[in-house]
Amino acid sequence: MPSDNFDLLKEQARFLLLVRGDTKLEQKSSDEKFDLISKLNRGFREITLPENITGQGLAAAILMASQINDMSKCFIRATSCLIEKIKQQASFEECLTLLAKQDKQLVTTLIRHARGVKQTWQLSEVAKDLNESLCLEVKPLAKSLDQIKENISLLRLILRDDNPFANEVMALKLMQAALANVEQLKNKGEHTIDLAATKVKFLHFSTIVKKEAFDAELELTFAFKLKGKLDQTWENFSSEVEVDIVFLRSLGEFIRAALVGGQDWTSFGQTFDVKAGYRGIRTSAYKRQLGLMTTPESISGVGAQVSGWITGLISKLLKWPGISVNDHGYKWPSLWSVEVVTKLVDERLKLLKEAYCTLSGMPSRL
Repeated sequence: MPSDNFDLLKEQARFLLLVRGDTKLEQKSSDEKFDLISKLNRGFREITLPENITGQGLAAAILMASQINDMSKCFIRATSCLIEKIKQQASFEECLTLLAKQDKQLVTTLIRHARGVKQTWQLSEVAKDLNESLCLEVKPLAKSLDQIKENISLLRLILRDDNPFANEVMALKLMQAALANVEQLKNKGEHTIDLAATKVKFLHFSTIVKKEAFDAELELTFAFKLKGKLDQTWENFSSEVEVDIVFLRSLGEFIRAALVGGQDWTSFGQTFDVKAGYRGIRTSAYKRQLGLMTTPESISGVGAQVSGWITGLISKLLKWPGISVNDHGYKWPSLWSVEVVTKLVDERLKLLKEAYCTLSGMPSRL
């Protein structure tokens, strides 16, 4: 229930001012959090925090400011200076960890900015742990795709602008290789797949998938790490389910991460132009996980090299027990198991191979 002092009109007006970036700056308002968010938006290098603000409250203010101004340079500078100021306080670790859970790109940008201006908070233990978890030292492989013949880090491949796995045929090949390692993946239930250390070897990488890629072997060597603070896990939201379902969900997370080209499987592979005007506060990582949109457009825009079939399959694998997912005109099994999904993937690859356009040298989209 709202308190006796709650004024809806005043709160709405204050929120409108936040969105417009309209503040008196030197004169304090009656809301300290409003002042904090306004100063972050304006790029203040020196900000006096409200008394007794918690790490959670500070993280919420930073996230809200970042979404209002779309992570402007002024905001990044102000936030990094603020974090430098609180690096000895108890709220420091809680704030950084919460930021990383909700917006990995924001923390990545902040750490890289702090390195550039020689701020010392990025040398702290919590920042080093985040640096390792986010794999900030891993760079996209620079070699031309058709020259890659050796075992290579999966993460270094999918971070490329021409991510070879942002393609239905290659994503299915990757899924096929993962399904061949079912027992290994099931035995690592307490671990998460380490994309940086997981190795891939394929002799037919190319910007446009060639016909010989359908029958070529894709070697996949998994590496694992213990689930960390930043990993969003099935157990946080679900009751007891079958082992096969847990595995298939992990498979869905793995393939979606490869498709979107990053460690955060709940993110989107396409950056859309921001339209003029306020469009609402964007969702958190956990809300994306519960109501994740997986469509060709969300993978890589209108030019996505994937069909509704594979995004529909991923949606089926990622769905929460009891939730219905639209079939989008495709026929899906009523019961799901590893054997069923293996058969679906094999049959889909066979169909795509039969529909390969030999004159143009391109696979068709079904």
